[in-house]
Amino acid sequence: MIKKGLVILDIAGKINKDELVALCRQLIKIPSHKEVKGQEGEIAWFIKKTLEKENIDTEFQEVASGRCNVIAKIEGTGTGSSLLFNGHMDTVRPHGMTDPYGAKVKGGRIWGRGAADMKAGLAGMMYTLMVLKRERIKLQGSLILAAVVGEENVSEGTQKLVMDGPLAEMAIVGEPTSLSIVTAHRGIEWLEIKVKGKSAHAGVPERGVNAIVSAAKIIYTLEKKLSFILSKKSHPLLGSPTFNVGKIRGGIRNSVVPELCTIQLDRRTIPGEKTPDVIKEIQEIITEVKKRHAEIDAKVSAIPVGPESEDELKQLEGQNIKVPPHEPMEISPESKIVTVLKEAIRQLTGRKPQIKGMPGWTDAALLTNMAKVPSVVFGPGDILQAHSNEEWVEIEELVQATRVYIYTALRVCGLKRR
Repeated sequence: MIKKGLVILDIAGKINKDELVALCRQLIKIPSHKEVKGQEGEIAWFIKKTLEKENIDTEFQEVASGRCNVIAKIEGTGTGSSLLFNGHMDTVRPHGMTDPYGAKVKGGRIWGRGAADMKAGLAGMMYTLMVLKRERIKLQGSLILAAVVGEENVSEGTQKLVMDGPLAEMAIVGEPTSLSIVTAHRGIEWLEIKVKGKSAHAGVPERGVNAIVSAAKIIYTLEKKLSFILSKKSHPLLGSPTFNVGKIRGGIRNSVVPELCTIQLDRRTIPGEKTPDVIKEIQEIITEVKKRHAEIDAKVSAIPVGPESEDELKQLEGQNIKVPPHEPMEISPESKIVTVLKEAIRQLTGRKPQIKGMPGWTDAALLTNMAKVPSVVFGPGDILQAHSNEEWVEIEELVQATRVYIYTALRVCGLKRR
């Protein structure tokens, strides 16, 4: 056992830092947000060709017309546990970034869109397979990499994985966690409150019911009442649930009393909260407002999480892509994948393993909840850098994460006796 442990440590140290950095930079240099022609097409081809050059079995898995996951696999003998690496190829738009795809190296960091979220994690996972193949490692269980499309939209790539496989006994999602082990994260509910009024000429507003004014009363009460209710709920890793008024739309003209106003909310949930309860909670607050303002007519309902417009939702439906539930994710800190990751971090980084929660949502929820594959989130980069105008990843963190990936793959899958 000691000898095998030393072999694993030795293999985990076989990283060419310059080569790993170059791989990460190449991924960053390829734009892959949803407004790019072909979206993830170019980066998918790059990943496939890169892994095929290393004689790693690789294939495309079509998700929608012209958009494919990349599935790479090192087959095991069938006598060990299987492990899935999950990483998304897409990014958000570059927004106000001055050099989003330069992938410059400065101050011990790699800069550019996707550096943290999550091309560094994806590079580390790819490099893990490359190292194991070069070292001619024989695994007992299979190691699978799924580089997926669409996580920044409606997670259609991981949905396809959940429906059609390949899956494994446990998984790591390589989102940025600053090398902490995330065993729980919040869910997302998007809600819409439709507020009805009565149209009238602005010269005689008393003849109408102003839907925008009614909406303002509802928002004011939500800020006071719902904030208080949510503060009474808590999760040891995630804290309290939150909500945000993200959009309000109403009115057609300044001279017309508006008859309709819609409010859209983002409601972050913690384990144990369910959609019907979240809706009921808000509807009860609306009912309370109506007791003081009888003219108010409003109803709340859930809307799909991800699509930015009705047109985008229709496009997805036309491609037979469904918006999945965005439930919270939680696995036991005693799970095998967590135990092995903790061991790897202690052995390879000099850090004390940290178990944490994440305020955002990831594909780990689909793998854990829908596919019943216990999944953790672990990767290089700071979540606060994700989506920012100054996105970067520490090179040393990229190297350490990759070593942890290699060690974990070897410990979970198992080395075949020579």
